[in-house]
Amino acid sequence: MKTAVVGLNSLYACGVTSFMLHLTYDSDWDLIIYSSDVLLTDLVPPKSFKEIIRVYDGATLSKVLSRYDNIIFAASRWGGDYSFLEETAQTIKLILNLRVGIIIYDETEFARMGMGTLIEMFPYAKILCHDDTVAYKFRKYDIQIIKHPYDIRMLTPDKENDDNTNYMICATRFTPSKNIKCVVGCSGNYKLKMFGADKDSKDISFCNRSNVELHYGVYSFESIAREYLGAKAVLDGSVLPSPVRRTQYSFMDAWRFYLPILCDRSWMGNELIDGVNCLELSRENVDMIWNNPDIGFEIGINGNKTLLSNHNPKDVRDRIMEILDGR
Repeated sequence: MKTAVVGLNSLYACGVTSFMLHLTYDSDWDLIIYSSDVLLTDLVPPKSFKEIIRVYDGATLSKVLSRYDNIIFAASRWGGDYSFLEETAQTIKLILNLRVGIIIYDETEFARMGMGTLIEMFPYAKILCHDDTVAYKFRKYDIQIIKHPYDIRMLTPDKENDDNTNYMICATRFTPSKNIKCVVGCSGNYKLKMFGADKDSKDISFCNRSNVELHYGVYSFESIAREYLGAKAVLDGSVLPSPVRRTQYSFMDAWRFYLPILCDRSWMGNELIDGVNCLELSRENVDMIWNNPDIGFEIGINGNKTLLSNHNPKDVRDRIMEILDGR
C-alpha cells in the first residue's frame, strides 16, 4: 500500500514541516508539497533526505494523489483557502478503499488555517492531533491522539563543533508567541546564540546585548546540529493560548543532544516534567544549569529517554495506519 504525506504549504521553517520530514524520513512514505509559489525562505531538508514530490497546481495534485492508497494531509493552508483542492476532493471520493487522514497541529489552525473547511471537504477523513487539550476544545470532531515522530538520524552535524561549550541556544521563529524578549532576559549575561532571527523584524532592539549573538534566516539541519554539539542548554519561551501538555521539535532537538530544555510552564504536564526532563524558564534556573553542568546533563539524558521511548517514527506511522483502519 502506498502512503503520501501532503503539505499544503511551502516548506517554511515550523513544527509542521519538521513533523512531515521526521514522519517520512527513511521510510516508504512519500512527501508531497503543494505550493502555488516558491518561497525563498523554504527550509532545506537534511542532505540525506529522499526526493520530495513538489506540485504547483490543483489539477496535478489530484492526478498525483490518485496513485496512493493512504493520504495524510499534514500541513494546512495559510488563510484557509482550499479552493484548489475541490477537484482533488472529488477525485478522491471516486477511489474505492482510499483512506484519508488530517493532522491538526495546534488550536490556531482552526482560526488562521481554516481547518474546519479542510475537514468539511473530506468528511470521511480521520482527524489526528498531538495533544488532548486540542481534542477536548474541538470535541465535536472525533480526534485521535498521536505522538510527534522524531528520527535522531535526521539531525546530524556536518562537522564537529570547534567552539567551546560556554553558550546556550534558542532556535525558533521570532514571533510574538515565541516570547523572545523573555528568553533574552532570562539569559542574563551568559552567552546566548539565537537562530531564526528576521532582518525585517521591526523590534529586536532588546537583543542588542553583548552576550547575544543573532543568526539570521533559515538554518539548515546540519548547521544547527553542529551548534547543539557545543551548547550547555536550550532556552525556549514560546507559549500558546492554553496549556498544551506536549512537546515540540525545538525541545526534542535539545534532547537529541542530551541538552536540558528550559521552557514555559504551560508546556508541562503529560510528557514534560519540571526537574526531570525539563526546567521552567527562569533566570534562577539558567544560573543553576550554567554553574552545574552535571544537573543539566542528567535532565538531558532523561529527555533523550523520553524521545526514544515515545517518538519512534515507525511506531507513529503504525499508529496512524491503525487509526486509518478504524482500529
